[in-house]
Amino acid sequence: MGYTSHTVEVIEEVLLRYKPQSILDLGAQNMYNQPALPAPYAKEWYEQKGIKYVSIDINSEHGSIPVDLSKPIFGQYGLDPILKEQYDLLVDAGTGEHVSDNGKHGTEAFYNCWVTKHTLLRAGGVMISENPLTGNWPGHGQNYITQSFYKVLCRLAGYELIHLHDHPAMGNTTDGWNCVCVLMKTGDEDFISFDEFKLLDFRES
Repeated sequence: MGYTSHTVEVIEEVLLRYKPQSILDLGAQNMYNQPALPAPYAKEWYEQKGIKYVSIDINSEHGSIPVDLSKPIFGQYGLDPILKEQYDLLVDAGTGEHVSDNGKHGTEAFYNCWVTKHTLLRAGGVMISENPLTGNWPGHGQNYITQSFYKVLCRLAGYELIHLHDHPAMGNTTDGWNCVCVLMKTGDEDFISFDEFKLLDFRES
């Protein structure tokens, strides 16, 4: 999806409040809050703030580390050692909804994405997720969620819910709503089981 003006507002609030020193971005994201195109990459924006920036993207775009988020991260051959670290901030702005099983919705693929997100975020770290709300962005991705997804996730996985709201991306109030969530990882336990994950509210459309 890339960073919209609203995405940047949410991130800036987190930067101001929690002062993260490192960030892992899901996808080599562009900054679409800029007045002129082509939109610059988020990497430069973070590095200008003195924040260590790493992105993972299956297409290796703009120096990102190639990772297939649909598969278990530590089972992938040639995984970059930098991904054995954990990060203060993890941002999933429009990437998680595209994680699929050969182009189709796959619960296990979506679960593997979330295991990776959980694993690479340090205890006490903050996660920002902005993905399509169920019933919106038809045909855009494979995974759609609601606010209840995060409420149950926090209860099962021990996250602290910092902020949760729905927002019409780029003013599209017809079918362009995203679910925006800010979470804090409170412990360093493994992520919830696959059977528990299936209890969460997510759909293929």
